[in-house]
Amino acid sequence: MKISYKRVCKYFWFIMVKHSVFAINNPNTDQKFEFFNLTLTEEEWKLFEKVKIEFDPNAEKPYREKHMFGQLERVEDEAAAFVKNLSDQNNDIAESVAKLITKLVNEILAATGKETAWVVLRGWTPTDMFDIPRWHRDVPMLDVPVGQEGHYKFTMALKGPTTMFVRLADDQQDLYVELARELSWIMTAYATEEERLEHRKHLAKILGPVEGPNVIQAPHGSATMFEVGFNGAIHSEPPIHEERLFLSVFAESKEEIEKIATAFGEFKKTDAQFF
Repeated sequence: MKISYKRVCKYFWFIMVKHSVFAINNPNTDQKFEFFNLTLTEEEWKLFEKVKIEFDPNAEKPYREKHMFGQLERVEDEAAAFVKNLSDQNNDIAESVAKLITKLVNEILAATGKETAWVVLRGWTPTDMFDIPRWHRDVPMLDVPVGQEGHYKFTMALKGPTTMFVRLADDQQDLYVELARELSWIMTAYATEEERLEHRKHLAKILGPVEGPNVIQAPHGSATMFEVGFNGAIHSEPPIHEERLFLSVFAESKEEIEKIATAFGEFKKTDAQFF
């Protein structure tokens, strides 16, 4: 019996998700993340490498982003428009790139068995913004509760450097929680950029250099599945000294995604930043 490539990819994602959930919840380890190779061909990776990210260098932010809350039937069209918006040079490949992004989103959704997802695309131009890491945990937007069964996000760099994760010793866990609680107001609209930067420097000092043995960068060509919430994986954007195309997928129920979308709308009305 001939097995289609599409079916192989479907089963691969299903197996990797089940394995990752088991590994993340292993009581013998504190690691809250797992890496696994993406089911993309060499030609598909080359297509992502062709994406150009070269908008106005004088723009206020060195990135553009697109958030999609549910309505996944629109992902392909929205992704194509986003890729075109990164550079005029992308017009000829935007539709093909968007099909690949949609494929990845659909594979994650099928493997998790969730109803829908919060999908984020970001395109970065080179920047020194993360030369000092932004170590943080992803908490579902503001006051959205995290259930006991665990909530997981999938991230992948489709072009450029990959996300960094950190394994903490027991004493570092305590220090991180203590410092994050003490300086939690940094994420509010009342903190200055200088204060936020000082907070990042404090965390970077506690967690050690990015070249240290506790910092692990996702392998190129891989996806990362990690736990979110107050006990989730601690991670940071990498130093971004080249163009970067990033995709994240948070698969959940329609009710949870609607809560996140509402909270996100309120969050964007301020200058608040997650740390």
